[in-house]
Amino acid sequence: MSGLFDSIGLYKKTSPDQEQLALDWLKLFRIEQVAKLRLNQVSLENQRFCLLARAMIKSPALLILDEAAQGMDDEQRVLFRQTIDHIGRHPDVSLIYVSHYEADIPQVVDRELVLEEGKVVKKV
Repeated sequence: MSGLFDSIGLYKKTSPDQEQLALDWLKLFRIEQVAKLRLNQVSLENQRFCLLARAMIKSPALLILDEAAQGMDDEQRVLFRQTIDHIGRHPDVSLIYVSHYEADIPQVVDRELVLEEGKVVKKV
């Protein structure tokens, strides 16, 4: 719910509607079982989905993900990539996806900048 307030940690009282919205996002990502846990008590894979839910809770116009699938096993990476593909198809969401691994890039990404030593070497 801290994503509602753009804070690290939750320092404001939340309403029942805000709590339901957060739970709805966790349910959408099939991780509602972690709702009462602290982030450091959640598996790395589910932490990534928690952070994605935190980012999406305010329906951002721009979603920037930097190495978001790192630390996930192959199955979780596929699920995460499919989830980002679904989000990226929404007409009100623009996406910037940063990765060192081409296999992690969601299909919805339609433009690419390749950097080497801080310089653009390829635009697609």
